[in-house]
Amino acid sequence: MIGGPAGRALTRLDAVLGVLGVVFRQLAIICLLLMLTVTAVTILLRPFDIAYYWMWPWTMILFVWMTFFGLFAVYRFRKDIVIDIVVRRLTSGPAAAMLRTLPPLVLLAVSLTVLSQIPALIAVQGGPIDGALLPGGGELSRLFLTVPMALSMSLVALQSVVDLLLARPTGARAADAAQVGEP
Repeated sequence: MIGGPAGRALTRLDAVLGVLGVVFRQLAIICLLLMLTVTAVTILLRPFDIAYYWMWPWTMILFVWMTFFGLFAVYRFRKDIVIDIVVRRLTSGPAAAMLRTLPPLVLLAVSLTVLSQIPALIAVQGGPIDGALLPGGGELSRLFLTVPMALSMSLVALQSVVDLLLARPTGARAADAAQVGEP
C-alpha cells in the first residue's frame, strides 16, 4: 500500500474511476434503452407496412456502444462472473498475494494489447456506416465504433494499475460501489 501524498492521489484517482464507472454504466443503460425503443418502434410499425432503413444500423451501433461502455463498469464494480472458491480459502501467504495480483495483471496485459491495436483499427475504419443517418444529413463515421472501446479499455488499464498499487484484495470494491450509487 502506498502512503503519503502519492497514496492520497491514488485514492482520489480511484474515486474518480468510481464516478466514471457510474457514468459508463449509465451510458450503457441509455444505449440499451434506445436500442429497445428503436426495436419496439420497428415492431409496432410493421402492421402498417412502415419501415425505416436507418433503424437497423443504429440498433447495431447502440449494441456496440452498450457493450464497450458496459465493459469498464462491469470491471470497476466487479459484476463479472468469478469462480473464487480457491481465493476465499486462501486468506494469507504468497499464494493469496499471487491470486490477488494475477487478475489485474492479466487485465492490464489484455487492455494494453487491445489499445496497441487501436491505430491499426482506425486505419481501416474509413468511410461512413451505411444507413446510420445523422439528423443534419450524412452518415455516422465508422471511427465512432472504436471510441467507446478505446475509452473503456484505457479505463480498464488504469483501474488495473490502481488495483495493483493499492494491493486491493479481490472484490474489495463492493463497498466502493455502494458509495457511488451502485446497487
